[in-house]
Amino acid sequence: MTKQKIDRWLKNYIYMQVLNEEYIDNLRWADINNPQELVVYQAAKDLGCCGSFDGEVKAPDGKTYKVGCNYGH
Repeated sequence: MTKQKIDRWLKNYIYMQVLNEEYIDNLRWADINNPQELVVYQAAKDLGCCGSFDGEVKAPDGKTYKVGCNYGH
């Protein structure tokens, strides 16, 4: 599966977790085994405001990702 397809899958997964929330933004995800991606993830998380969702999911490529977003304003 291409990176583009995984990114799309992760984005859709995040949206499904906050389906009834408004003003969804600051979508973020990182391979939990990639320290550089985790730093970027944390930086994005630190910039978020209002409500938030953060979790982990195993994607179709077999990797586990931290996923999250912010919602509400």
